[in-house]
Amino acid sequence: MEVRELILVHFQNFLSVLFGLALFGMLATPHQVDAAVILQDEGTITAQIEFSEPLGQSFVAEDALVSFAFWYRELNLGSPNDPLEFRLYDGAGTGGPLLFSHGFGLAEDFDAFYNVDLSSVALTIGQTYTAAAFIPGGSERWGLRLSRDDPYASGQMLADSNVPGCGVDNAGCDLRFRVTPRTVSVPEPGSLAILSLGLVGFGVARRRRAI
Repeated sequence: MEVRELILVHFQNFLSVLFGLALFGMLATPHQVDAAVILQDEGTITAQIEFSEPLGQSFVAEDALVSFAFWYRELNLGSPNDPLEFRLYDGAGTGGPLLFSHGFGLAEDFDAFYNVDLSSVALTIGQTYTAAAFIPGGSERWGLRLSRDDPYASGQMLADSNVPGCGVDNAGCDLRFRVTPRTVSVPEPGSLAILSLGLVGFGVARRRRAI
């Protein structure tokens, strides 16, 4: 084998190894997209879900893949601990198309955020959506925390009846909620560069076979 041909063989093998390493890194390593969390974490007042149903919050999507959480609180221990339901609607209010629903249960004495993964629904950034809480069985056990200070300017609380202190159509209140971006896999620039070198190596190999 000539020296020139031997060098090309070793070069091809080296680039093939780089290609494999780059591909493995891209498939195995998730990287968090730079995105903000929408957090309304104020307010200790609680609205009963059954009384105000549908009880929800409109918000403007800042990311396509997110999870959503309401702050649930136990109100009436004597009521049955029926399953709850979370729903996501397109637009402001519950009159738009239903995009997602999720049934779940909460343990006794629960008083915290409950997170629902919405990554199966690709949201449109800048579009308004409404998250709502329901109790299909009609139990009066659970409520949602809310704030009368309206700290979230891009949406508002929605309820079947006016909550005292929240103004007309509850425009002065927000539910306590959180919208969190989901982790997606994004190749690092270094991995892309190595992948490109590997493709060059395969091109060289194909050229050698064609000669």
